[in-house]
Amino acid sequence: MPQDSLLYRLTVLTAAHAVVDAYANILGPLMILFAARGVVSEDNAKLLPIIMAIAGSLTQPLVGLLADRGIPRSVLLAGPAFAAGGVCLAMLAGHAYLLVPLLIVGGLGVAIFHPEAAVLSSLGMGRRSALAMSIFLFGGTVGLWLGPTVCGYLLDQTSLVNAAALLALPGLALGLFLRFSTISRVSAVPDEHTPPPACPFPVETTAAPDRLRINWPLASLTAQATLRAFAVGAVAVVVPWWGKEHHATLVQIGNLSGLFLFSGGIGMLLMSWLCPPRREALLLTVTSLLAIIPIALLARADTLAQAIVCVLAGGLLTNGVNAVIVSTAQKVAPCGARTASALTMGFAWGLGGGAGPLLVWLAGNNTTALLIAAAALLPAGILAATLPRIAALEPSSPPCPVKA
Repeated sequence: MPQDSLLYRLTVLTAAHAVVDAYANILGPLMILFAARGVVSEDNAKLLPIIMAIAGSLTQPLVGLLADRGIPRSVLLAGPAFAAGGVCLAMLAGHAYLLVPLLIVGGLGVAIFHPEAAVLSSLGMGRRSALAMSIFLFGGTVGLWLGPTVCGYLLDQTSLVNAAALLALPGLALGLFLRFSTISRVSAVPDEHTPPPACPFPVETTAAPDRLRINWPLASLTAQATLRAFAVGAVAVVVPWWGKEHHATLVQIGNLSGLFLFSGGIGMLLMSWLCPPRREALLLTVTSLLAIIPIALLARADTLAQAIVCVLAGGLLTNGVNAVIVSTAQKVAPCGARTASALTMGFAWGLGGGAGPLLVWLAGNNTTALLIAAAALLPAGILAATLPRIAALEPSSPPCPVKA
């Protein structure tokens, strides 16, 4: 496969996304481990995902803004190495004052990778950008599944030190590879005969041409992604403790945690292919309302089989449209595509994904937390129903130029 081909770039970035998101979602079985080792209390262990959400997602808009203004791409694409180092060293921390800063380092590694990689994965794809984005995000959901699944298996089969070393290898290797690969030198400057895209919703005609236009569609999409992430964050924390309460092993807990987010990746591929053009608002509305059902039913699940059904359906309906949300955000803000990606993919996940675990901690009851999380999807559906039709926004050229 030629190293300068679009397929090669998409393949490598999708694989890297899988590795990065594996570290972002590895805390499922680790929460149980940290509590059992006395590093943190059981209640405080439920707050650890907030650290990863803030460091790994909430900071992404800032990273996107800096990337849109010329931060070297080779630095941003080294994110997998930082994520691997921070998270895997955190596994060996014996005290909370070491655990927290190491998780922050790992989260920042996740953050610096996402905005630039999201834009590069669809750069030059034209009208296939939504499909390219769905493939890229599907890679991430594979990682969201593999992270807790592999971590749980290794913790069950080998020592903690060996598990941390094995988990660190793919991130360190990919981070170094991307740092020096041809992908870090891909030109983001369109052909001189191709005019830069016009922002479809300008707020001021005197604004700088590369300035992100904050508009209603982008704000709505960001709010919807945040509400969905809020529900996802709550469910992701509840699932491991549901498994513990029902006497599941670490392997089963890891599999169940990963399955919830992996099912969203399957949904992304299906919905990106099947969603008709200009029907984004309808798809977002229907999936938001339907997702209320399995998340609410998870609160009443008594068997592993019942939990699997609720997790599969809930993950597919909440996460299955993420590719549509991100690609649509890039269309409505082409002059700040990296920042638009960071808002809907990073900021939303950080804000919602951090609030979800906080809800579980404050509620003190998994059933109450799940019902509140399910209710949050109702306003997400209402926002989606009020979106304007996304017409005449099909991507015809790359984002506004930024030198590599």
